[in-house]
Amino acid sequence: MDWPPDGVSTQLGGGIPLREMVRQSGARNLHASLSWTPEASDAFARLKSDLSVAAALSAPNYRSTFHLDVSEKEGFTSSILYQKQEGGGRRVLMYHSSKLDHIELGQTTCSRYVAAVAKAIEKTWEGKDTCW
Repeated sequence: MDWPPDGVSTQLGGGIPLREMVRQSGARNLHASLSWTPEASDAFARLKSDLSVAAALSAPNYRSTFHLDVSEKEGFTSSILYQKQEGGGRRVLMYHSSKLDHIELGQTTCSRYVAAVAKAIEKTWEGKDTCW
């Protein structure tokens, strides 16, 4: 199955179907094939939406260092802006994911990763009036 399924990012929907998919294959079976249903697609979309609301995210502490984890896989980027907490935990400030454009997709692995980092940084500063 292609990832992400068509239309997932535009749908809204619930969480139990995702647990059922994982329960059937086993949570530790990282190579299991999941049967992607319309209900699971709706659950995934709702989960993405819930994770992006302010209540699920923390307010930044401007006295602490900011960290940005970025990954790129098969043309899709994922990033997490966070701050480290005492005890080693993370205070998540923002999630972001996007698809690379057709020009970026034609680049080398290293160049695709640089494009992913640029998109993540651009997203963290979106709507800010601050200059470097």
